[in-house]
Amino acid sequence: NLGTALAQTAMRVRGGSSLAQSRLLLRAYVNDYLYSTIVRPQIRERYGALTLDTDMARRELLEYLRAVFNPKRLSSGMCFELLGADFPWARSFEVRLDVNVRPASAQGCPWSALS
Repeated sequence: NLGTALAQTAMRVRGGSSLAQSRLLLRAYVNDYLYSTIVRPQIRERYGALTLDTDMARRELLEYLRAVFNPKRLSSGMCFELLGADFPWARSFEVRLDVNVRPASAQGCPWSALS
């Protein structure tokens, strides 16, 4: 989206770190593509568009994201870490994801425990 493109340009001009850029791009990819295009239609089909059981939907979303990202290392040599997810207004339109990107260690990218 336009906001992501502008943020990337500003980060590059200001000499932003590749880790910060990886975090921003990953959040945009997960929210704008994975969630909006793939996960949200599945959640709406299962739970409805307006209201949903947030605990059940959150579990389904986390399971899906784990399957997509675990235990893969990103092409940049960074690890994706999903810290949590929820639906801010108890509806499927928007998801709030807490994600982290960090350099891969010699052991790879261990998946953190989610509550």
